[in-house]
Amino acid sequence: MARYLSDDVLHRLRTVAGESELQPGTTFADRYRIDSYVGVGGMGVLFRAFDTKLQRVVALKVLHRDRTRSALSKESERVLREARAAAALNHPRVVAIHDVGEHDGVAFIAMELVEGRSLRTLVGTRSSAPFDERVRWMMEVAGVLAAAHDKGLVHRDVKPDNVMLTAEGSIKVLDFGIARYHDSTLEELEAPGDEKRTTESLTTRHLGTPGYVAPEQLHSEDSDGRADQFGWAVTAYELFTGELPWTKGLDLQGSYGTMKPLRGDIPPRIASILGRALAKDRDKRFPSMNHVLSALQAAAPQALQGGNGAADAFGSNRAMGTGRTNDAARNAEPAGNAEPARNAERARNAERARGRASWWDAPHRARILLAILALAAGVTVAGSFIAGRRATSVSPGAGAGAAPAPAATVVTDLPISPQCSPQAAALYRSGLSYLQESNWDRGHMAMEKAAEVDPFCPEVQLRLVITGESHYPIAKQREQFQRATRLRDALSERDRMLLDAWSNVVLFEPPDRIAQIKVLEEAIARYPLDSELLSTTAIARVNYVKTAAYHVHTIELAKRAAVLDPESGDAWQAEGRALWRMGKLDEALAAFQRCLTVRPASTDCLLDASTIALDQGDCARSAESIERWLERAPDSERGHALLAQAKASAGAPEAAVEEVLARRWSLLPPELVPVVRLHDRARLAALRGHFERARELADELAKKVESSSALAAHQRALDLLFELFAETGQTKQAAAIAEQYLLRKDVWMGSDIDMTHESRDNVFGLEPRMLGLLFGEGRLTPPSWRGKAQSWEQRTRATLGPRDAWAYGYGPVSHARAEAERIWASRPPEGEFAASVGLGVSPAQVLEGRIALMAGHAEEAVRLLQPATRRCRDLSRPFLYTEGELWLGLAKERAGDVPGACEAYGVVLQRWGSAKPRSKTADEARTHARTLGCTPPGDARE
Repeated sequence: MARYLSDDVLHRLRTVAGESELQPGTTFADRYRIDSYVGVGGMGVLFRAFDTKLQRVVALKVLHRDRTRSALSKESERVLREARAAAALNHPRVVAIHDVGEHDGVAFIAMELVEGRSLRTLVGTRSSAPFDERVRWMMEVAGVLAAAHDKGLVHRDVKPDNVMLTAEGSIKVLDFGIARYHDSTLEELEAPGDEKRTTESLTTRHLGTPGYVAPEQLHSEDSDGRADQFGWAVTAYELFTGELPWTKGLDLQGSYGTMKPLRGDIPPRIASILGRALAKDRDKRFPSMNHVLSALQAAAPQALQGGNGAADAFGSNRAMGTGRTNDAARNAEPAGNAEPARNAERARNAERARGRASWWDAPHRARILLAILALAAGVTVAGSFIAGRRATSVSPGAGAGAAPAPAATVVTDLPISPQCSPQAAALYRSGLSYLQESNWDRGHMAMEKAAEVDPFCPEVQLRLVITGESHYPIAKQREQFQRATRLRDALSERDRMLLDAWSNVVLFEPPDRIAQIKVLEEAIARYPLDSELLSTTAIARVNYVKTAAYHVHTIELAKRAAVLDPESGDAWQAEGRALWRMGKLDEALAAFQRCLTVRPASTDCLLDASTIALDQGDCARSAESIERWLERAPDSERGHALLAQAKASAGAPEAAVEEVLARRWSLLPPELVPVVRLHDRARLAALRGHFERARELADELAKKVESSSALAAHQRALDLLFELFAETGQTKQAAAIAEQYLLRKDVWMGSDIDMTHESRDNVFGLEPRMLGLLFGEGRLTPPSWRGKAQSWEQRTRATLGPRDAWAYGYGPVSHARAEAERIWASRPPEGEFAASVGLGVSPAQVLEGRIALMAGHAEEAVRLLQPATRRCRDLSRPFLYTEGELWLGLAKERAGDVPGACEAYGVVLQRWGSAKPRSKTADEARTHARTLGCTPPGDARE
């Protein structure tokens, strides 16, 4: 397995697993020198290592540590016990276990390192291996399983991914180290006091792989060697036909469909063996794998009876390569079937097999390297000559016989695993079409339907990891990532790189966007003509990186994607977003319009164009644009959330805004509706100055999430209560909430990111706002406040970017002039690799404007506050944006713009002039409005 994850991410993954010291060149357990990282899975991390004691290369599997315990977990102890028992198998076709143990509380298994490829890469039509050769492979696997069963060991996860074909052409069976015994042998190895093996221990965590696992395992029944027989038969069927044997995928109740009839070119005797071994009732299968072997020996072609691979697999008395067989083999076929022509063909097949076994010899290596160099030289010119979706190109001046350049890869033409059901494959194709036109809401819905039809289609599960980033809360994202990871081996190398890229987003807090982009760019280097990889990388860069100069390359990637696939709405959307990020709004709108010209149904491009109007402050026009967009995408939760933002900021009646929100709630997952409804209604009440009602709703929300372990759930409720108490002068209550939050936040899971797409920036900066209030109340000394604010800034720089983290960290405090000037002078430049919450003007700019105001830079404060407070997003942060209007009024007043100041004070008083309890912000705005002689509209107390 190639290593795609960055060194930093690998270090962090190993730290999570408890293996932070395992870097290349280091020594583990005083014996194993780590050479390189191979892969990470649900049980542990796999390394290539050198055993300095026995002077040999090994595969070192280091199991994940239970970080809540100093000793080994029961799971690790179980695996080690079973691995020790499995080591006694000592079969030439089984990957040998050399060593088992633990070091500093971390369990490990040292195994034979096998160089080769799994049968997964040779399944069905993807390999030119003759049928007779495939039969030989499966006979060898059957022999391994028979030998294991004779010792009482059941593999329990037989599948193409766990069978390796070595460079010499022989078979090796993997992962007997996590097998289980079906008799008392294992129980004798159990430590005193441990639970004996029961059917209760057969949880889904140890079941094996759906699609190959026997029905009795799925239903937590006791299993024996006949479970392996079932997995063997599924593997053989897939190897012979290229697809799984069931008319439908495994459903959620654990039932397979009926068996598909085998093709007519499969010999009847082989078909009969598979049919019996695939019986759902285990009593109808062969009594043992030895019986399967006997049947295969009788049914297999005669050339295999003396083959060197079958002999030692069977464990019979035959000499290797002599051609002698037992009686069953001699009588396998009538004499008339053994004519010289067939024997000659079999000899040719065997010769071809030997040729494939040495495919990586020096002359062939040289030819492959030359081909790669030639391809690399042609890639630079290929893009200029591609016209249409899959057109090929010829280098200038090339003759008629010149080979065409590689074809572009378009997202709708990506392959899907043969194990996926036809219905799931059709839905998957539909989802890819939606993604191509830049309609990710519908693409996500199509993938969810495909997953319902076939939960074990690997490409579908991968897509739900990618689309789920903008549709699922973090807990569900991680569940989805686990589902995809279980099916990782069935993914193509390209798709595994995509999964690795998203591991940086899903597994870490905050998400490691830099590492994600690096992995995607590595994928582009490997697949330079893949349009989706180019557009996906461009969108990843534009979504999470701010610097304008950085996006010159982003735009280049998007343009390359559009050349390779002129029908890609995502490519034009990526370019438009990059231009938007650079502040080139007219050019961004032109790119979105081009997207809509190419793909008129592109809801995402239309939404981005509408959002630009939202951030430009034309709330009424933006609302009209979003309504037109919703005519095309009426089932978009995000669209209704943005429409509610626009209408609320435009001053629409509260009932009208709540009607839009109700449509949004109807599109949310049912488990989110109660919490999001309370949060939305409380924010709307707060925006309109109905503080008492907002308090009631916030209290109800706090009770609703009291038992939740999610940080974001508590943040929503406590943020509202804290702001309400602070705004109405109830500082003791606000301070109590702040202290409660700061004490408990570390026991909740998650980061400063909300669980719905529309409101990810709603609670950013909650902690520094609380610290600022505690400092103002004298509960924190100046050094203590500075230290905590600096710590928060450093923690969040990677997520927010240096400038936003600085503004959130220091903006909430009412600085003295000298302190404010010092802080203003310390503001960092925007970092090149700064993550971003969203496109457009950041809400942190409101706080940056406040620092400028306090530092005496009135004109700079106006420049920052004017666009930040007029974003038509008042519903998302009613307190911050209304306070921002007050600060804008103060800045304009100090800059000499009296009409502008009156206008800003008027906005505050229109919202909160008659608020109950009274608003501190409105009282200050009223005082300044009176001093200036302006009477802002809507102030009921005038």
